[in-house]
Amino acid sequence: MAVRHPTVVVTGANGAIGSATVEALKSRGANVIAMTRASLDLSSMASVRAAARELNRTAGHIDALLNIAAIFTTRWKKTKDGFELMLATNHLGPFLLTNLLRDRLQPGGRVITVTAPSTTRVDMGQLLDRDRFNAMHSFGATKAANLIGRPRPHSRPRRHDGLAVQGDAPHRSTALDTGRRPTRGAVAEERGASRAGRRLLVD
Repeated sequence: MAVRHPTVVVTGANGAIGSATVEALKSRGANVIAMTRASLDLSSMASVRAAARELNRTAGHIDALLNIAAIFTTRWKKTKDGFELMLATNHLGPFLLTNLLRDRLQPGGRVITVTAPSTTRVDMGQLLDRDRFNAMHSFGATKAANLIGRPRPHSRPRRHDGLAVQGDAPHRSTALDTGRRPTRGAVAEERGASRAGRRLLVD
C-alpha cells in the first residue's frame, strides 16, 4: 500500500524559523507548501484571500497549517485595509487564512501558530490609533490576540510515519490556562479581537 505523506502549509517559509521548519518537515517526508512573502502577504487581506483560493483549489487535504510569519516594526504604518501593519500581519492575516482553509483542514487537521508569552492587553482602539502607537505594546497585543483566537488543540496529535503534527500555540501564556474566572477586562479583550476577526470573514 502506498504511503501517504502529510501535506503541511508553512507561512514565513523564507525566514530563519520558517526555513528551518520547512527543511525539518521535508526530511521527515512531509509534502511542504512553503508560503513566502512573494506568494502570501499577510498584511493584505486580498493577498490572503487569493492564496487561500489557490490552496483550496490545488492542495487537497491539508494535514497541518503552520502560521510562522510575523513582523516587528518601530514605526506606525497603515495597510491598504486600514489596519496597523503588525496587527494585520501577525494576527488578522493568519486568522483569516486559517478560517479560509478550514474545509481543507477537516477532518483532523492541525493549526499551529507560533506566538510569544504575552500578557499585553488587547485594546483594538489603541491598536488602530496612530497617536497612541507603541511598538512594543502593539507587538505584544498581536501575540496575545494569537492566543485568544487560536483554534483549540485536538486531544492528541495524528501521526504520519513518525511525523507528529499537533495544533497549539507554542510559547502560549500560562495565564490563559490557569482555570481562573476571567476578568471583565479579559472578556472584553477577547470579544474585541473576535469581532475584528469575524468582520474579515464576512467582507
